Amino acid sequence: MPALEFLCDVDEVLCDFQNPAFDLIKRVTGRVYTPESFDTWDIFSVLDEKEADQVFNLMEQPGFCASLHPAQGAVEFIQEMREYANVYVVTSPQHNRHWVYERTEWLREHFGFQKKHIIHTAAKHMVRGDAFLDDKPEHIENWSKKNPNGLAMLWHIPNTRNLGQGLLRVKTWQEVLEQVRALNV
Repeated sequence: MPALEFLCDVDEVLCDFQNPAFDLIKRVTGRVYTPESFDTWDIFSVLDEKEADQVFNLMEQPGFCASLHPAQGAVEFIQEMREYANVYVVTSPQHNRHWVYERTEWLREHFGFQKKHIIHTAAKHMVRGDAFLDDKPEHIENWSKKNPNGLAMLWHIPNTRNLGQGLLRVKTWQEVLEQVRALNV
């Protein structure tokens, strides 16, 4: 059994969350966005309160979370990472009654995760591990403060290209694997 504990976010790391969200935004507002349209992690920042309520209501419908697609290469990445580390998902739950169940089942179906390896929390910085991968700079910064000896990696997404300066930014699964393998030396 591997000795390292690797923590991994889901949305926009293991799955494509933004494109389905952009589809909902277009459906509500008629406006078209891409990740490159933003200089912030929060793609919902372009919505007024009424639009945001409408988009989030659509996201809260049964099936939205279950319909997300794994990111290219993510399934194979998790399989390979399990050779080097115990892999745990640390994911922020949405505020609806379907999300946690659908996310848990989605992770089981696509990645073979058991419930004991899935942590649903917005307080990701409180979860201890040897390495952490997330797309939100704030999560990486906060986790690093609580886990100063851990390896914190910011998964590159276009809308955070100007954020998280000074953080270890990774753009490929291979880069992540190499960083974690180096911890085993």
